[in-house]
Amino acid sequence: MLDQNTLSILKSVINKHLDDSKYKAFIFGSRTQQTHRKFCDLDVGIMGSTALAASTLLQIKEELSNSDIPYLCDVVDFGAVSNDFREKALSKIISL
Repeated sequence: MLDQNTLSILKSVINKHLDDSKYKAFIFGSRTQQTHRKFCDLDVGIMGSTALAASTLLQIKEELSNSDIPYLCDVVDFGAVSNDFREKALSKIISL
């Protein structure tokens, strides 16, 4: 599980760039499970009712990269992934 500081930074960055009535952000992948490795990345998914602008995605990635989060953050626009990937990734998430 992630510490409160990391969650706070994630929420702050996401809320700064996205309208929460149109987009939902969540953590998926190995960090949602107790068996994750110490240095694995942090997978952040974004899913919305409209397409996510590439510039917005880039701003979020850059801000997370420059933040105090101690992990590499991989931000994924779920509007641009395959159905198979989406189904598998959404099976275990932590909402932000």
